[in-house]
Amino acid sequence: MGIAGSVRAAAAALALTVGFAAAGSTAALAEAPIDPFVGVWVGKGVEQEGSAQWINYKERDLTIRVQKIDDDSFVLNSTHVRLSAGNEDVIKGQAITFVKAEQGDLWAAQKVCDKLMDAFCAWARFEGEGFTVTTFGFDENGYAVNQTYRRYLAEPGMQLQYSRVVDGKVVRTVEGELVKQPD
Repeated sequence: MGIAGSVRAAAAALALTVGFAAAGSTAALAEAPIDPFVGVWVGKGVEQEGSAQWINYKERDLTIRVQKIDDDSFVLNSTHVRLSAGNEDVIKGQAITFVKAEQGDLWAAQKVCDKLMDAFCAWARFEGEGFTVTTFGFDENGYAVNQTYRRYLAEPGMQLQYSRVVDGKVVRTVEGELVKQPD
């Protein structure tokens, strides 16, 4: 192989290396559906609870932390403080690890749910600029409980819509706005 052949071989090897690097960088730049939501989000919401005869409104402080484990799993940690005038504030929270399911953009809670126990089943689904977490289980009285948390990216941050349905009746809704905190 002469000098011209060596130059052509080196050029081909360089082109092949650049091609692999470009292909690798394209894959590395592709976002997982959870990526836009990763971080800590803080905000406020308003809870509406009651029936057609009466409605009770309460403010809530909201904190959501989304931590990506890898492209196939993430942890969603949410805390809310139900603010009460003159009464003690109620603090609730949960952390759920989700793993990618085989069906499209569906993610399942890593914890195995048992409908005979008080453990709720949970799924997350990504769609456009939002993701929805749905939980299902039974309360202490044996009534079916379905909770839906819809989160959408919108200026200036994230919108939250929550509903709790017990035995087919909407018993609570919450709407809130959260802002992403600096890293």
